[in-house]
Amino acid sequence: MLTLYTAVINALNEYYVKTVKNSLVYPYINKENRLTYVKLIEYKGINRTSQIYTPFKADKGTFKQCLFGMHLVSPDRENCIVESEKTAIICSIKYPKYTWLATGGLNLISRINSLENGIVFADKGKAFQVWSDRVNSSKFKMNDLLEKTDLKGGSDLADLILRGKE
Repeated sequence: MLTLYTAVINALNEYYVKTVKNSLVYPYINKENRLTYVKLIEYKGINRTSQIYTPFKADKGTFKQCLFGMHLVSPDRENCIVESEKTAIICSIKYPKYTWLATGGLNLISRINSLENGIVFADKGKAFQVWSDRVNSSKFKMNDLLEKTDLKGGSDLADLILRGKE
């Protein structure tokens, strides 16, 4: 069995995540292993700052931004979609038999349409309502696990895992 440290390092390597000072660099890599976008988020402890900086962005029309983790999609594993890159990585450690992807934002749920199917884990509250209205139910299943918890609105699957309530 892997140690937690090894599992974290393996997950960061699998998603090609790097660090710069107090920030994590999240590369968005498509199915063809091409970089489509990079997001840099600064963290203070486990909380992210309100600063999100994009050091790289393709020229408009050059290629389409994909889901975070898209390069990991395989027909052998079920796809699970969350909003946050951090949550996708934490879930990939806790539940490695699935491919975990992130939209990168509440209003970016339409990016999942490049997938054939999957399970969607929206953040609790507003995100669940917004995503439920936008998700094609013939291709994707909405998981309402977070809606049934006592976690506050805006909480995500990583919050549930880190609190040991999953």
